[in-house]
Amino acid sequence: FTSDTLGLTTDSKLKINGPVFGVYGLYPIKETRFVLFGNLSYMMLDSEIDGESTGDATGPSIEFGGAYSIQNMPLSISGGYKYQSFKTDDGEDTFSGITLGVNYTFGL
Repeated sequence: FTSDTLGLTTDSKLKINGPVFGVYGLYPIKETRFVLFGNLSYMMLDSEIDGESTGDATGPSIEFGGAYSIQNMPLSISGGYKYQSFKTDDGEDTFSGITLGVNYTFGL
C-alpha cells in the first residue's frame, strides 16, 4: 500500500467489500463477430486496513470498449477504457486506463 497524499508506504492487507449496483449493455455490430460494451456502476463499499475500518469507500466505475469473438473457437479478445474512483473520509483513490482481455469459455 502506497499513499502519496499521506506520504506512506507499508506492507498492509487492504480489504474492500460491499454492494455494487450497475447497468451493463452489449451492442452487436450487424453480421460481424464484433460487439461494443459498456458498464456504469456505483460502489458502496467498506474498507479495512489490517482489520481496522477505514470507513466507507464510495464512487463510480465506468467502462466501455469492444470485443471480438474468434470463429469456431471459445475465445474472445476485448479492449476498452476504465475509470474507477473511491472516495473516503481520508481522500480519493482513482484508477483509469486502457484494459485488455482474453476470455476462454469452457463447459464442465
